[in-house]
Amino acid sequence: MSDETGIANLKAHLSEIIARVKAGKTISIFERKTKVAILSPVNKKQKDEMNVRHASKSVHVIGPVTFKLDKKIDVLAMLREDRDSR
Repeated sequence: MSDETGIANLKAHLSEIIARVKAGKTISIFERKTKVAILSPVNKKQKDEMNVRHASKSVHVIGPVTFKLDKKIDVLAMLREDRDSR
């Protein structure tokens, strides 16, 4: 693999690409011919600043979240409106 890849190849070979990044390589990600992202290793300073926060309760303890809407929402109309406003 080269130091650049397309999205389809990234999806197909994610584990191998992540292993290369962990080994110090920087990988440019392209969508068609446009560079859209760069995967690079985390440097020591970034590692030191990272905080992993674990869930305070298990999802099984919390249970499913349910709620009742007071009115019906036309999601399709909302999506069309959002798309048309762009």
